[in-house]
Amino acid sequence: MILLRGAASDWLQTQQKRGDGEEGTYESFEELMSAAAKRFGRSDLIKHKTAKELFDTKQKPDESVETYVAAQNKRAGDEGESMAL
Repeated sequence: MILLRGAASDWLQTQQKRGDGEEGTYESFEELMSAAAKRFGRSDLIKHKTAKELFDTKQKPDESVETYVAAQNKRAGDEGESMAL
């Protein structure tokens, strides 16, 4: 089962299932997830902007390491990257 919200949920409901000889759009779950990532994933421009923001953000003099790392991880979002202490 896949749990999606908003536009992603609406999009998924419009997609046809395919398997066991049935007609449809996707032959496998991986193919469906690839299409979803293409439809809802971040563009290269947004990824570049996010990466630039991460590299340009400096720790403030009065900011603890833990707070700085937590803020950077939040900025990174689901880019798949995070900092470790």
